[in-house]
Amino acid sequence: MSVRAGLSALLVGVMAFAVFASSPIKTVSDSRWALPAAISLERHGDLNLDEYRPIIHREADYAVRQAKGHTYYFFPYGTSVLITPVVWLADVAGGRQMEATAQRRRVDQWDKTLGSLVAALAVAVLFLVAFEVLGSLVPALWAAAVFAFGTAAWSTASRALWMHGPDMLLLSIALLLALWSSRRPALAGVMALPLAFAFVVRPTSAAAVVCFGAWVVWQRRQQVPVFVGIGVVVGVLFLLANKAMFGMWLHPYYEPNQFGRSTTFLEALAGNLVSPARGLFVFSPVFLLVAWRRKRLNPLEWAAAGTVVLHLILISRFQHWWGGYSYGPRLFSDVVPLLVFLLLPVLVDLRQDFWRRCAFVVLLTASVFINWRGATSDGPWQWNSEPVSVDVKPSRLWDWTDLQFLRGW
Repeated sequence: MSVRAGLSALLVGVMAFAVFASSPIKTVSDSRWALPAAISLERHGDLNLDEYRPIIHREADYAVRQAKGHTYYFFPYGTSVLITPVVWLADVAGGRQMEATAQRRRVDQWDKTLGSLVAALAVAVLFLVAFEVLGSLVPALWAAAVFAFGTAAWSTASRALWMHGPDMLLLSIALLLALWSSRRPALAGVMALPLAFAFVVRPTSAAAVVCFGAWVVWQRRQQVPVFVGIGVVVGVLFLLANKAMFGMWLHPYYEPNQFGRSTTFLEALAGNLVSPARGLFVFSPVFLLVAWRRKRLNPLEWAAAGTVVLHLILISRFQHWWGGYSYGPRLFSDVVPLLVFLLLPVLVDLRQDFWRRCAFVVLLTASVFINWRGATSDGPWQWNSEPVSVDVKPSRLWDWTDLQFLRGW
């Protein structure tokens, strides 16, 4: 990586963080206990939430569970582990006040700030991916802009410490390592670390593990032992941690019955793509240009495309495929960096094709507007509960007369 690329990535990340952190919407719900769990790990060496039981009891919080006499965060703990170094730095800088901060229930602003930081890091890494592929600063900046402001990176991942931001970051790192492995093949084996940890963050990342693992076998066969070895080490640690905390080898969130229970698979498949309230191509129409590629997919692009398709199948098998009270295609957001990666050849073609440039400007403008609404306005979020909860009446997901991103406009 050149000094120029590194400095540009740093600047891109700082600019993205400034926009993300200053956007007013906070969506601390499922993520409520990710930060306190990280504080518990940093201060006490464990992931239980026993020290927060008075708050949990007062709030009757749904996002916790009991196991072996302790209270734990219901959702996967990968995000909490990932941000623990940042929590340690903040704790040291703030005079060891992090635990008190959580106790005073000032977690919401910290939650959004850390979510913005993780999403901004993902933007910086994706810029490096684009620069590696395109070899030019301006198209790479356009790619970073698409990701940062035209997708759920802004309207969802940066709004709180969801699992989606860390997943975006880890998949972007895996992409970058894969590209760098053309010069240093050993990095293909190291890809297993972000991929395996992405699975610890969110189970749907199994799609990336499978597809990028197949790419390593296909393109970097000599690195397969290292790739498998790192994956096994992370996997064993994951299993042992689950056994120690929950008395079972898999985290409860990873139980097989989480998948395959949907009675509306085809509707979910369509909804994740074109629902007016949850469709990827509705909330980030710039990705329609992926179908306008001139170049055939190379092996790494096949791995990225395979991950996207398999991820779509997995999230469409959830009965609750719309992701509850959220904005746009929240469950699809994890693989947005891979979609931007698949869009890169189109950015090259813009130089020679006037109509592609026109289409790109129009679709990117629409994408930025829609995701700006989700990051800055209460109305689109109130759509989830008014006039009736979307969880009670899922048919609202197909109501084109009440567009979520225009609510309150």
